[in-house]
Amino acid sequence: MTRTKQLTHANDLFPRSIRSNFQGPTLLFDYQQRDSQQQLIADQLSATYPLSREIMANLADMSFRGETCQL
Repeated sequence: MTRTKQLTHANDLFPRSIRSNFQGPTLLFDYQQRDSQQQLIADQLSATYPLSREIMANLADMSFRGETCQL
């Protein structure tokens, strides 16, 4: 199960759609290039759906304190 999770996280950094575009001698090089240009999926997600401190605090309250969702 751990390997499956690790591979899933690897797909976040290197989705199938961009694998043919790799140029560097290593995956680390390609990762660093994409990271510096903010081309990672996480960067795109943050740009499209930015989270405020209040939203994150509410999510933490739900996850760790059992609070109910307040929209």
